[in-house]
Amino acid sequence: MSESASRKYEEIESRIEKMLIPSITLEITMPEGVDREAFLKLENDSKFIETIKTQIKKLLTQEKGY
Repeated sequence: MSESASRKYEEIESRIEKMLIPSITLEITMPEGVDREAFLKLENDSKFIETIKTQIKKLLTQEKGY
């Protein structure tokens, strides 16, 4: 597969994924006074990610404004 065909395939695959499994990307600024390395590790911390998902679900089910 050529490079351009490969890029087009990846682009289409990404669009299909987003339609089937919607997701959002958040940018969270590091709070003042926390350890930089510990903060950056949160990006790949499955427990942290599950906690955020739980909090989002609570927010969206409790507040009908969303």
